[in-house]
Amino acid sequence: MKKFIVLTLTTILCVALLTGCMATTTASIFGGSYFLRDYETMGVSNLDETTTYKLSFTKGDNTSVDFTLENGTYTTHAYTSEYNGVKCYRLDTALSVKGSYAIGGETTPVDDSILTTAYFLGVENALKPLFSERTVKAHSVTTDGNQYSAEYYDYKLTTVYDDKTATVTFTPDDPAKYSLQAGETVYKDVFKNTYFDNETLLFAVRSFKLSTSFSASFDSIDTISKTKRTLSLTAPASSNSASTTKETLTVDLTSGGEKINSVEAYKLNLMISGTFTGSTIELYYSDPEANAKKLGQQLIKMKVSLPSSVGAYTYGISSITSY
Repeated sequence: MKKFIVLTLTTILCVALLTGCMATTTASIFGGSYFLRDYETMGVSNLDETTTYKLSFTKGDNTSVDFTLENGTYTTHAYTSEYNGVKCYRLDTALSVKGSYAIGGETTPVDDSILTTAYFLGVENALKPLFSERTVKAHSVTTDGNQYSAEYYDYKLTTVYDDKTATVTFTPDDPAKYSLQAGETVYKDVFKNTYFDNETLLFAVRSFKLSTSFSASFDSIDTISKTKRTLSLTAPASSNSASTTKETLTVDLTSGGEKINSVEAYKLNLMISGTFTGSTIELYYSDPEANAKKLGQQLIKMKVSLPSSVGAYTYGISSITSY
């Protein structure tokens, strides 16, 4: 049976952030609306923010698979909206990766994209999700023993929530290509513990009370394999007396028309268990109290180390536009 290697960042967003299980309470996770100008606003308030990230790829030691990145961008747009008459937030994201694989002497060009839309409530409701949708047109490297290949996947996932359940609909371009059957799957009691939809997880961290000793885990649905996984988000332990969980990052960032060259940020490790293991994700969120420029608690950088020593992807923030 073929196994995903999760090579491109497109697949990492699809697979590596699909998680499950729970170990903390809402009160111990949330600290404030650090994505708003008024951090103390817990309800849905005015928001209109666009962020842009540039992607880079560093090749690892695996010589059987190579990837050349020509261009990669990731944009997010968070703004106040409505869903079925309920005032809420909406988050749209667009990931674009263009390049080529070199596997076994064959070159496979890629022009991949992932588009997502999610509606969710404010911090007072623990960013409870209402609806999400993901449209994927992307490649992934798979392995069958020692044989590697680049496979193309084209599908849509939608998740509709009510008070207790989540209904996930999987619509593939070619049902025969996927082990997951097309159609609906209903998950019960999804809000029994702290829960985040996959498409809003990176945004949700912007409301956490981060520290150099932060640790938490959450419930979420893995819509790809129809399983629940454990995701833990922790500040990495210090290796010496100097803290390694807070760093000053050099950035080339434009925010509100002003140039920012450095940002003090919390470093967090995202750990995943389950079917698609092996990827390590490092997240860096700006400290809303330490930075002279009011960035709030913004995702500044994300580094993903890929399995099988293939390499690592890095997102680096390049611009923030707030209205």
